[in-house]
Amino acid sequence: MEFSENLESGQKLEYEVLDAEKQTARVKGCSTSISGDLKIPNTVNHNGITYLITAIKNAAFYECKGLTSVTIPNMISSIGEEAFYDCSSLKQVEIPDSVTNIGEETFKNCSCLTSITIPNSVTNIKSVQIQISSAKIIKGKERRVS
Repeated sequence: MEFSENLESGQKLEYEVLDAEKQTARVKGCSTSISGDLKIPNTVNHNGITYLITAIKNAAFYECKGLTSVTIPNMISSIGEEAFYDCSSLKQVEIPDSVTNIGEETFKNCSCLTSITIPNSVTNIKSVQIQISSAKIIKGKERRVS
């Protein structure tokens, strides 16, 4: 089941139910007109049911060129492939300790990205290509990019 919800900020996110019994969902996408700072919620309500947000789907924020920062909640365990691909205004992302998996090319073509924190909890990173314009240090696991 898929549904969308407006955030308090007026931004609109699309969701997909992962497990109806466990009441979990993932962020499926957004309007390409989304801009500014985005705070992904821990939960979302739909038809009287509260779903826990546990993942970000592949290409969920693909080409959201106006997005400048993202706050990912502590319940997210997986960030899909190309999730933030070509978010050319994205400057800052902080990944919480709950994340264990980051998909391939998650931050590719994020040319304004200056700060990203990858915690030690991340055990699976598939060929991550990250462009960082000035700060070339990724905190957490002390990963370096070239």
